[in-house]
Amino acid sequence: MFCNLIEEYSIRYLEDDLDGKEKMLLTSHINKCKKCRMMFNVIRNNYHPEAAIPREIPPVSAKVSARINNGLDGNRYPVSKAETTPFTRRITVKRVILVAAVIAISIFTMANAKGIYKTYKELVNLLFVDRALFGISGTQDTWLYDDEEYVKGIYEEYEDEVNSYIAGMDTAEISRLKYDVDGKTFRINIAKGVAGNFISYGFEGYKTFENDFARKYTRAGSESILNNRVIYNSIDELKSASGICPVPGYIPRGFDLAETAVHYMNPASRIIGNVGMKYEQEDGEFLIIALTRNKVAVNGASLPGELAYAGWIDLAQGQSQEGVQSQEYVPGDVIEAADINGCQALYLEQPGRDSQENGEYKVLRSINMYLGDGAKLPILRVESSCLQKDELVRIAENVAIEQVEQDEIRPDEYFRGIEDGKVLAFAGEYLENIKAGKSEFKIKVDKDTEFYKDSRNDTYYITYNSVDITKVNSYVRFPFTLDAGFLKQFEHARIQVTGRPYSRDTSYWCGFARGRDTLFSIRYERVKNVVDESSLADLLIGKMRHTEMEAKPFFSKSGHLYYLIEDKIVWIIDTMYEVDGVVYNYFITVQKEVFRDEEDLLGFLDSLR
Repeated sequence: MFCNLIEEYSIRYLEDDLDGKEKMLLTSHINKCKKCRMMFNVIRNNYHPEAAIPREIPPVSAKVSARINNGLDGNRYPVSKAETTPFTRRITVKRVILVAAVIAISIFTMANAKGIYKTYKELVNLLFVDRALFGISGTQDTWLYDDEEYVKGIYEEYEDEVNSYIAGMDTAEISRLKYDVDGKTFRINIAKGVAGNFISYGFEGYKTFENDFARKYTRAGSESILNNRVIYNSIDELKSASGICPVPGYIPRGFDLAETAVHYMNPASRIIGNVGMKYEQEDGEFLIIALTRNKVAVNGASLPGELAYAGWIDLAQGQSQEGVQSQEYVPGDVIEAADINGCQALYLEQPGRDSQENGEYKVLRSINMYLGDGAKLPILRVESSCLQKDELVRIAENVAIEQVEQDEIRPDEYFRGIEDGKVLAFAGEYLENIKAGKSEFKIKVDKDTEFYKDSRNDTYYITYNSVDITKVNSYVRFPFTLDAGFLKQFEHARIQVTGRPYSRDTSYWCGFARGRDTLFSIRYERVKNVVDESSLADLLIGKMRHTEMEAKPFFSKSGHLYYLIEDKIVWIIDTMYEVDGVVYNYFITVQKEVFRDEEDLLGFLDSLR
């Protein structure tokens, strides 16, 4: 690319009119040419999308196009392909002139603001030296490193080399390649799967992209929420379907009902997670009214402690939210605690992540009313980015919650993940503590069993102490049998079950101890329902490709895949098993003293059936 094309390419980029190859030419050039980099930044900072001229390109015959292109000196002026005709050039030139005029005005304004310069050349020199004049700090070309088309084009340059490298890899092996691209590190991560290869690529410190095979398994690794949500056309339909409904008595003028919906806890259950409606204005602004179990993340410095417990509020303290890709998660600030219709309430303000306007985030405002300890949907939330606090309060004050009896906590729904009858016998006592607003309590089931809650969230815990090794399977169900000879070296086991209300999913930790020391432990948690196109081995490979530790794959004699991670004093084994159509992730941690060496450990894994 030549310097005389910087204006055209800059504007065409801003109008998303460059193909992948042209973007590569542009970024390569401005990385090397300081003046063009500064010119691009000036054009971008002064660019106005409304100045773009609609593209109505008249047809041009091939003969006319060829005669014009043949008349150009190809050595000095690169000839564009057929789609870039002289007519499109004319449109591009008009766009350049529009932006150039803005730049000229900016230069004139700055010249008068900072004093008269002796010559135009002096001002131009300042333009390319004093970046602070334009609020530019450092090189501002990071936009390209997050552009999928451009990054994919870089990857394609190395694709043949990558394919050759993969050919020499073993199944389940994980490798990381690095290349220097215009002074920046370009990473390509590879995991050789069974049905395909997991490949992700991108510039170090910027967004990472995946090939189609990896993207499919990334989606397969988490539950889809699409099957969890059912949309209805009216509030009456919503009431009939959900059994409980917030019915608004006041809606500000200009808002029309867009949809009503029920969101269930997971695809297999009919346990409601939230229920409500969305109203919209013609300009797309929205208002949401919902009954929900979803927590509110807040910076809690000014939050009354009792409301934090009662309202299931997350005291986020500025932490990042896991699973939000390429976005910083910003907790809301507690602006005011209030009493609405006899209920405790919080008014929150939070940056709206998906509503960026003019480079700044809108503020998402919400009223969060806590409806009581006996409700399974305990929070009434009214939120909008266009309404102020007084309007939100007025809406919340006039919401009637119909069929409230459907919102009462029931033990058979709340503890769907517990199978131990002796623990379930204390379910009523546990819920009475919840209804009384207690955040921490412990119930003694028997001398070795405790049923308790010890944090601000609604997670419950069951612990079994000094369990007879031979009776472990009566508390947890392993998909393999532990050899009796292996178990003889341990004296007893400790087991902890962790669960969440209304969910069948529980996670287990089982530790095998000698005296007070736990030498061997197994932890497992649900991953997902099996989908037909996902093999168990590829699910594990797809997950392990993200680990930063050295993970060695091992296939047992039965063909089951394990990954081994070695620490100074322990081995960590990561694997997956399918049980009754559900995939669980298993983590085995074992002190090195339990096995003579790695070969002995691998022999143990071979014995698991």
